[in-house]
Amino acid sequence: MIEYLYRSIESARILKQIPVNSHSLSPGSFSGVLKDIRTVGDYIYLVDDGRDFDMDVLSRSKGVIARGVSPGSHLAIICRTKGVPAVSISTESFGVLRDLLGVQLVYDTSHGRLCIGSATNVEPQIDRHIDELNHIIGQHSISLKVNAETGPEIEGLRNLNYAGIGVYRIEHALRDQELATELSDLVRGTATSSGERKIIDFLLQKINEICEQLKGRSLVIRTVDPPKHELVGLDATKAETNPMMGVRGVRLLLENDRISSIHREVLRNLTGQPVSILLPFVMSNREAEYCVSHLNLDRLGFPVGVMIELPSAAFDQFSTDAFQFLSFGTNDLSQLTLGLSRDDFTPARFPDVYFNETLLRSPFTDLHPAVKELIKRSLGANPDLHSCICGEHAASTDTIRFCLENGIKELSVAPGMVPQCLISMKETLAA
Repeated sequence: MIEYLYRSIESARILKQIPVNSHSLSPGSFSGVLKDIRTVGDYIYLVDDGRDFDMDVLSRSKGVIARGVSPGSHLAIICRTKGVPAVSISTESFGVLRDLLGVQLVYDTSHGRLCIGSATNVEPQIDRHIDELNHIIGQHSISLKVNAETGPEIEGLRNLNYAGIGVYRIEHALRDQELATELSDLVRGTATSSGERKIIDFLLQKINEICEQLKGRSLVIRTVDPPKHELVGLDATKAETNPMMGVRGVRLLLENDRISSIHREVLRNLTGQPVSILLPFVMSNREAEYCVSHLNLDRLGFPVGVMIELPSAAFDQFSTDAFQFLSFGTNDLSQLTLGLSRDDFTPARFPDVYFNETLLRSPFTDLHPAVKELIKRSLGANPDLHSCICGEHAASTDTIRFCLENGIKELSVAPGMVPQCLISMKETLAA
C-alpha cells in the first residue's frame, strides 16, 4: 500500500547513474528536467540554499534536490507537507549537478540513486486503498484533520473520511500575486479602503469555496500569523530586527487595526458556516481574551481556540467561557522551548550529545520530552477544553501514542503528511 501513497515513477529509462552522497528529505521518487527556476513541464527544482527558495517553484516541481539540508529544516518540512519528494546532497555532489542543469534526471527512492534518464511520474493514488484507509480512521479514537488553504490541496482526499481542516492559515491564503500591492500597503499602514475591500472579497470567496468543497466538515480559521517579512517584502526601514520573534500572531492584530478590521468583516460574513477561529502565538489567557473582544468574536458565536506555541501559554489556564479548544503548534513550541532552529539544527553533527536516550531523533520529527511535559501541563490546567496536535509531529507514531496516553483526540497535518499519519495510526492500532 505504501508505494501508492507517495509520488512514484514507472517506465524508467536509465542512461547513467550519478554518484552522489545523499539522504532523503521527503519520501517518493521523481523524474524531470533539472532547473533552478520555474519552468513548464515536469522539472526538478535544484536548491542551493535551503533557507532561500521559491515556494511556488517548489510546489509545482516533481521533486527537489537541495544542498546540505537537514531533515528537520523548514525546506524539508515544506516538501513533506506539500507531498513533494526531496533529497539532500553534499556540497561536492551539488557542484556536479550544477553542470547538469537542463538535463533529464531520475531519482529512484527505492534504490537511493540519482541517474541521467527519464521516467513517467505517477501521482499518489490514495483512492486505490480508500476502504483500508477509511477503516483505519474509523477504528481509531483520534480524528484526523488536514491543514490547507486551497481546493486542489484537498481534492485528492475527497473520498477520505477526514474530519475537516484543522488550520486554515490566512497568511497562506493571501499569497496571491493579485494582492501583492494591497498586502504591501496593508502591512505598511498605507492601505486604501478599496484595497482592503479587495482583500476581504478575496478571502470570503476562497473560504466559502473551500467550505463548499468540505461538504459539512469543519473549518478552523487561524487568524493571520506571519513574521512580517513572510507576508510581504518590507524595506529596511520597516523590517524588524528579529522577525521570528517580532510582532506576530494576536499581537499583529492588536497593533494594526486595519488588519483587525479585515478579520472582523470576513468573520461577520461567515455566520452560518461550520467555522471555528484559532488565535495563534498567544502568550496568556489575558492576551487571548483581549483579542476575542478586539475581534468581536464573543458576539459572533463561533467556537474559539488558542494555539499553544509559547511555553508561557502552556503554563496558563484558559477561560472555558471564552475558549472551546486548544491546538498545540508543536513546530514553534519545540523551537521556542529548546532554543533550536529547525532550519539550522543538525543533531548528526554532535552524535555524543544528541543521539542518546533523551533525543533519539530530530526534535522536529518526534516530540522532545520537555515539549511533552509542557503539553501535559497545559492539558492538566485545561481539562475541559478539546485538544489537538497540529503540525508535522502529528504524523509520528510516537506522537500518536502520546496522544492516546494523554486524552488528545485530534491530529491535524498538511495534506502531504496524510499518508505518513495514516501509516502511524495503523501502527498504533496494531500495538
